[in-house]
Amino acid sequence: MSLVAPSLTPSAGADAGDASRRRSSVTTLELLSRLRRAIGLTGMLFSAAAIVLGLMSFAVSIGYDQINDDLRFVRAQRAIGLEIQTAGENLDRIAVGLLGGKLSQRTMTESVTLLVQWENAAKRFFAICPDILPQPNDLTRRVEHLCTEFALFSQRFEPALQKYAETGAVVSEDLYSALLDVSKRTGQTAQAIDSAFTTRYAELVDSHNRFAPAMLVSTVGFLFAGVILIIVLARAATRHHVASQAAIAASVDAQRSRQQLLDAIATLPVGFALYDRDERLVLFNQASSDMTAGGLTPQDVGVRYETLLDRAIEVVQSREPERDFDEVRAANVARFRRRDAVTEERTEAAGRSFRYINSRTADGGTVVIKADITTLKQSEAVALANERKYQSLVNSLADTVFSLDREGSFTYVSDRVVDLLGYRADELLGRSVLEVFHPLDRPLLAGVVTQLRAARGKVEAFTCRLLRKDGGYRLTEIRVAAPEKHANGGGEWAMIGIGRNVEAQHQMERSLHDRMERLNSIVQSTGAFFLLVGRDLRVVMANNGFLEFAGAREEEIVARPFTEIVNCPIEPAVIDAWLAAEPDQELQPLALDGPLVNTRGETRTIRFTVNPVRGDSGRVEHIVLLGVDETDRRRTELELFNASRLATLGEMASGIAHEINQPLAVICLAAEYLLDELRETADATLVGESRPFIDEQCTRIIAQAERAATIIRDLRGFARKPDEASERIDVRIALRTAANMVSEQLRLAGVKIERDVSAECPAIFGHASRLQQVIINLILNARDAILDGTARTGSIVLRARATPLPGQVAIIVEDDGPGIPDHVLPRLFEPFFTTKPTGKGTGLGLSISYQIVRNMGGSIVADNRPEGGARFTITLNAAPEPADEVTQTAA
Repeated sequence: MSLVAPSLTPSAGADAGDASRRRSSVTTLELLSRLRRAIGLTGMLFSAAAIVLGLMSFAVSIGYDQINDDLRFVRAQRAIGLEIQTAGENLDRIAVGLLGGKLSQRTMTESVTLLVQWENAAKRFFAICPDILPQPNDLTRRVEHLCTEFALFSQRFEPALQKYAETGAVVSEDLYSALLDVSKRTGQTAQAIDSAFTTRYAELVDSHNRFAPAMLVSTVGFLFAGVILIIVLARAATRHHVASQAAIAASVDAQRSRQQLLDAIATLPVGFALYDRDERLVLFNQASSDMTAGGLTPQDVGVRYETLLDRAIEVVQSREPERDFDEVRAANVARFRRRDAVTEERTEAAGRSFRYINSRTADGGTVVIKADITTLKQSEAVALANERKYQSLVNSLADTVFSLDREGSFTYVSDRVVDLLGYRADELLGRSVLEVFHPLDRPLLAGVVTQLRAARGKVEAFTCRLLRKDGGYRLTEIRVAAPEKHANGGGEWAMIGIGRNVEAQHQMERSLHDRMERLNSIVQSTGAFFLLVGRDLRVVMANNGFLEFAGAREEEIVARPFTEIVNCPIEPAVIDAWLAAEPDQELQPLALDGPLVNTRGETRTIRFTVNPVRGDSGRVEHIVLLGVDETDRRRTELELFNASRLATLGEMASGIAHEINQPLAVICLAAEYLLDELRETADATLVGESRPFIDEQCTRIIAQAERAATIIRDLRGFARKPDEASERIDVRIALRTAANMVSEQLRLAGVKIERDVSAECPAIFGHASRLQQVIINLILNARDAILDGTARTGSIVLRARATPLPGQVAIIVEDDGPGIPDHVLPRLFEPFFTTKPTGKGTGLGLSISYQIVRNMGGSIVADNRPEGGARFTITLNAAPEPADEVTQTAA
């Protein structure tokens, strides 16, 4: 913080036209010139400052002496008031003593005591009366009158008191009354003096205390002025040094005071910020910075409130871009500029609640206190939510809740009774429960009541018929209990319970048998294989289709472990997870392939769909296996795959021939160069001189030979018939191989191909040759689309990376061709559907690719890019890490 002192502007000078003033001015200028030559301009300035300081110190001393004089005067007058008060107390004691003498036997000691007290009172009056206040006012006149009155009274009372002390003569009533009157006047006068000078005394003491440091400063200043005059005459440099050291010490003290204030504010558990009257930040603590969006730094001191508010709004607006902050800003500025104290509670970002307290300082500044009340608000919200929850809990139940008193009458019935019996809740209150029971079921209720009385807290359940308001009966399941004494509502409830309508349940049970018969006939007549497995993983039921396929009777299969019947590769961990799943946990079915041997001894490939079936408890009670014989369909698909591969291989024949001929030509050319060089080399020439060149040509021969071998190897791998078993595929290698096989065709067609494969792309399970077939098919289709367009040149991009969803890999083939027409997209993967001219396309490429990807457990979709061109996205499941790699990672 900094203190800015107001500047003082000197008043204008006197009229320059006055001749006498001009003469005085000339004389003064001459004196000042001589003084300047003596001590210099700097010495003159410091001397003038010393003189002014001395005059100010003298003025402060005069003021301080005046305050001391006033304080001594007030103390003297308060002492007079104290003496008057003491005298009045002596008179009171004399009056009490005289009254006691009237009422009881007087003693010599008491008489002497009264005389002593009278002497004390008279002595005090005679001491203060000459020192009465000199100023003529009501108080002085009052004291003077009191002194006069006491002097007159003492002339009459003292002899009577002396006589009373010596002989015991009773003081007359008029003197006794006069004594009481003087005593009363004395007390009132003392109180008036005390009231008149107590406030003045406090003010003078306060002024004295405030002037004491000023007096000390003035005294020091006066001495310092003398020192300055001496130092100015002796050595100006010393004076400068002392002044600079004093300034440094003052700055250190100010900084220390500021730091102490900041440390005290920093310990506050709430946010504290102080702004000056110009709305500029003066100081703040760490809690205020933590509660401010974007925080506060020491560089923010001096920044206006609106600037800090705009910066905080920018931080919050980045997290809540949809929110309109103009209204928020206006409300904050209005609250900050209100002149009266403001207390406000608000909920801000991230659900945090704060209490703001704005107040004004005496100099027009603003103090902002911000307390985090998020926990308090959360507790209040939880309490309110619990209250509402418990209030609505009973009414939200599907069952009817009721309570009975000791007489068997209803004391509470929930609103659900309308659905159960047709009565409103208020219509049953106070009525006996027997009125709604069927006469034949009333003995059942009596037996239940007897059991509950013998076992309090135990729940009894029974089914009975209850009378409805329309005269009919409703079959109802009742669960009732007799609470323990400490939990029965202060003895109010004899029984509490719930009633559930089970009429529909009984009707459902009656129709369940018919429905099961119909379901069984459907299961038995279907052409698919059906197996029902229990929680113990043993067969519960098999349909006729499975029994006929296996050539077995039902009793030979039922109760046997299903793994002995079906060679279905279900992971045991999956089954264990199903059986241990919670009722609300979502379960996914499985699709698996398994071989089965029919009655003719043929091994057939069966596609099983395995579904977990939950029971009434929500737990998995059964597992359903639904199988379809896909042997013939898969055989047909394999034939189509082979035919498509052969067609693709024939299409690439020209390109492959060119790929083989080019490295052979290079090999021949390099060999010719080598032979020519050897022939031209003279016999006397050392072979060593030609070795670098020979090595270079040999290197080229080896490189081109390896390239030819790679092309042939990739072609053989693509043409090889894949095995049925899936294998772990490195996506990067598979895409590189596919791109290399068609790279020359694309180059000749003027189409560039790029690969963008992530280094962290996971491996997948499947058949490498089939995946390469899909990629090659998509690349060639993209090439044809580009060549059929108007540009006749373009580019194809292969991308592969892990998707945001865990455990999946995305392979993308996109081009910058004309794209796919909208009417073609829905039919793109249909068999024999093609947009190519007759004789150029069979319409099986995309259909076969779709089946390949689907059999690998993935999906393929096609769409058009916003910037133009088509995009095919293949999504496959990532292969889990091998067991040895997982073990090494864990180690």
